[in-house]
Amino acid sequence: MRELEAGAQVARLELELAQENVQVLQATLRRMPDQPADLERARLDEKENGWSCHWTATSDRQRAQFDLLNITGDLERLFR
Repeated sequence: MRELEAGAQVARLELELAQENVQVLQATLRRMPDQPADLERARLDEKENGWSCHWTATSDRQRAQFDLLNITGDLERLFR
């Protein structure tokens, strides 16, 4: 669980970094409108690396939490 939580935290930080990169490039594009390809690459990176890793890590962590609850019998108790 600790490893999965750490992985989810790393994925969140990667997503934040990708989002900040998009924001920086948007500001640059407003000043220098001849660089749209850089912005599109940053948006693609945000989508592919940021969001994808974030959702995968979050899903893996939640699946492990459910498995742990199931193994300990706590999952059954939640639905009583």
